Amino acid sequence: MSLTLINQIKSDSYSQSWAENEQATGTDAEQLAGTSFPAAYFDGAIARCGLEKTEDGVWFAEIPGFDGLWAQGATRAEATEELRNALAGWLVLKIKDGDGDIPVIDHINLNTNL
Repeated sequence: MSLTLINQIKSDSYSQSWAENEQATGTDAEQLAGTSFPAAYFDGAIARCGLEKTEDGVWFAEIPGFDGLWAQGATRAEATEELRNALAGWLVLKIKDGDGDIPVIDHINLNTNL
């Protein structure tokens, strides 16, 4: 991820345009970020996800080490796709807030000291 993108994410203008886009079109954070987030990071993180079918038949998905990140869906595929979308938004918020606890996936480190 480039420092330019990290600076854009941290700026209020990026967050405002992301929120407006999300509200207006329903576009998820990953689509908005486009190819700026490394696909290998998403793929590596999702490959580590745990899936469990709950008593009410809903699939619950989470990635170990990604605190507060989870998703659910009617099928395994739906839960995984929802988790991928949630991961994109989670990353935007973590970078914007300057949290230094984003897990390193396959040697891809999205943490920054900016």
